[in-house]
Amino acid sequence: KLSLHSPKKFTIALRRPSWAGEGFSVSVNGKPVGNLKQPATYIQLNRTWKNGDTITLNLPKRLHLEPVADNPGRAAILLGPIVMAGDLGLPVETENGQGHPPIPVFVTSEMQPDRWILPVPEVSNTFRVKATNNNADGKQRQITLTPFYSLHNRTYEVYWDIYSPEDWHKRSAEIAEEQERLRKLETATVSFVQPGLMQSERDFHQQGDNTFPVNIMERAGRGGRGWFSFDMPVISSVSQSIVVTYFTGERRKATFDILLDGVKLKSVEAEKSSPARFVDIHYPIPKASISGKNKLTIRFEATNGNDIAAVFGIRIIRE
Repeated sequence: KLSLHSPKKFTIALRRPSWAGEGFSVSVNGKPVGNLKQPATYIQLNRTWKNGDTITLNLPKRLHLEPVADNPGRAAILLGPIVMAGDLGLPVETENGQGHPPIPVFVTSEMQPDRWILPVPEVSNTFRVKATNNNADGKQRQITLTPFYSLHNRTYEVYWDIYSPEDWHKRSAEIAEEQERLRKLETATVSFVQPGLMQSERDFHQQGDNTFPVNIMERAGRGGRGWFSFDMPVISSVSQSIVVTYFTGERRKATFDILLDGVKLKSVEAEKSSPARFVDIHYPIPKASISGKNKLTIRFEATNGNDIAAVFGIRIIRE
């Protein structure tokens, strides 16, 4: 409602947000304004205004997706301008000591979210949606979506992977294949250390200089700009390899040597990829390095003033 000492002609520009849904309207003194411009533009009201003139702006909120820049299949869910978060429950312990279980995914043939995300009756700004576990079993769970600002002391997710049924079928096959790979890896394991977790590092006599623990995507690891090492059990009579887990999203250049009992095994330059992911790299152990031994000191040492790529798991396996 305008307050003017006398009639005056000027322009009032009203933003029409891109998030405003069906039913967006503007009226002046109860009379609708026609020929409204497209979303993400301004509605310009140019007229002679009088004291007491009233402008009414209706901004209906709708559910919509905001994909991330480098992955159109991953998106946040917004209600108008409000970021919605999925309540995943109370914090839980995982295998590497912290975080929450794998984040479920949404499988739908409809990209308009209000067709598969349903409001909770009589509860403001709250929705429920069925999500599929992020593994190959196909089981579903119900997720409650509430405004991000209202969620406290809970584990939550804001960005979700969204699949079509066809893409999820392919992804399920990939997940099943990866689970089988990990099962075989576990079966072949002689010893395993989880860098970045205090007890595991103590068990394997972690040492180092200019090194530090890291945590990426709920996974513990260890990086540095000096060196760090672990003492790991081996079997002298069996051919073995070292499997090291890295993350391909290193920000700084990472070049380093891997040494076995002080002898260089490999010079490494960290792999980078977009999107970044965890990868397992295998390094065969020369037979001479373990002949007559039941323990091997594995050392990661920075080279050329660069970083050591953060390490998120070290495993000795039978070949």
